[in-house]
Amino acid sequence: DMKLATVALLALLAVAGVVVAQPIPTPEAPAFKYVSPPLPTGDDVIFVENFDDEGCLKRWIPSSKTAFKGKWTFSEGSDDFAYEGDKGLIVDSKAQKHAISARFPQPVTVRDKPLIIQYSVRLQHGLDCGGAYIKLLLADKNRKPEDFSNDTPYVIMFGPDRCGGTQKTHFILRHQNPLNSEWEEKHYNPAVPPKSDHQSHLYTLEIRPDNQVRIYIDGEQVTAGSLLENMVPPISPPLEIDDPADKKPADWVDEKTISDVTAVKPADWDQPKTIYDDNAIKPEDWDDETDGEWEPPEIPNPAYRGEWKPPQVPNPAYKGEWKPKKIPNPHYFVDQHPHNLPEIDGIGFDIWTMNDGIVFDNIIVTTNKAIADKFGVAGFSPRAREEARVVAARKAALEKDNFQLDSVSKVASTAMQYMAENPIVAAAVVVSAIGLLTVFVYACTLVCCPSNEEAPAEKKQSKKKGKAKESDSEDASEDEADDAAEGEKKDDAKAVSSDDSKDVRQRKPAKKD
Repeated sequence: DMKLATVALLALLAVAGVVVAQPIPTPEAPAFKYVSPPLPTGDDVIFVENFDDEGCLKRWIPSSKTAFKGKWTFSEGSDDFAYEGDKGLIVDSKAQKHAISARFPQPVTVRDKPLIIQYSVRLQHGLDCGGAYIKLLLADKNRKPEDFSNDTPYVIMFGPDRCGGTQKTHFILRHQNPLNSEWEEKHYNPAVPPKSDHQSHLYTLEIRPDNQVRIYIDGEQVTAGSLLENMVPPISPPLEIDDPADKKPADWVDEKTISDVTAVKPADWDQPKTIYDDNAIKPEDWDDETDGEWEPPEIPNPAYRGEWKPPQVPNPAYKGEWKPKKIPNPHYFVDQHPHNLPEIDGIGFDIWTMNDGIVFDNIIVTTNKAIADKFGVAGFSPRAREEARVVAARKAALEKDNFQLDSVSKVASTAMQYMAENPIVAAAVVVSAIGLLTVFVYACTLVCCPSNEEAPAEKKQSKKKGKAKESDSEDASEDEADDAAEGEKKDDAKAVSSDDSKDVRQRKPAKKD
């Protein structure tokens, strides 16, 4: 068991070390080079804009209205999907109203032809609350671009809008009543949810001469309907309406049921809400003289059925739900051709948003769907593919990193479970782990941070060697001194012997005398 736990812990430490040491892979920098495509021309093209030339600064005029303080810029953006040369119209203020517009080369009336509105949106910082829709403006030769606002009459509003419960891609058609000339907003239903990520998305609205409606996002059809069937309120009002002068008669009976007057309350119906608890026991320390007479506590009565009411029976006088009578609608008309729009002469963005960084690009208004498709392929599709590649690379990198973390988590979970079941072994393993970690950290310190000074042990050994050398030198000096002293003694002895010999030699002749 000890070996198994130790192996598990070492495996955990090893995997953890690999994960910590392994940097999170990041996708390679995009090699995408944006090439501004040629703009389509011809009678079928009502308006086209990709903001890639300096002329857009003159074509698009911001509103000067006091309420519209939001600023606009023309640039590539500042996010990871900003590519050099691919400029757009950018919302550059947070929590502000923004308005900007551009005039068509000439006013246009679309009759018995398709109408296609297409543009791209990139939410650099998301869209928490705000709009990113576009408007086709009702023709007005006296309209000044500086006065453009949310009150400026428009014909079509189309595009994403997100805030609170609103999550839709708007398509609103302002339709004029031919009888009283009043304008009324008609909303396409069902609503289409918009995209909310940070990538570029292409929104396309197609209104056909047969009143059919198609909405596309990124070239894919997301809804199909009709101007005659899917607009709320409907294009044509109802033939009849409720008579506003009609009132419900005073004797009108609209109660479906009444109480049964023949019903009799059962004799045993009335029961108290509570009863004494027969299972209660008088406390042993209860003193009737001091505590009073003991009574068991009350509990809910299971036999209690509440207040008696007679049952309901069908009302013989019931006449049904009253409704006012119908009369001919004085405002009734039939418009079988709502696709024939009034004259339009401009395009604009009139939005309020909490987020800045919304990028508008690749705008085209045309009567030819093939031209819109081709323009989308040339200007939008290349960057869309590159953005998708970058997102996929990031996702793969994140999944790889998560896989490593999951592996560590599984090993850790297994080790923790084993040690929880074997506390004694766990304690020993923890002590061993601390020792291993201490050795590991110390070894890393020696390898990663080598010191220029000698180690204490080496210093001590060096000092010992130095002392030994000094001792040896001192011993040698003492030996040499001893030898020298001994030599001097020998010399002195020799000298004494020599003197003695001389004395002996000198005394011997005297003895002969």
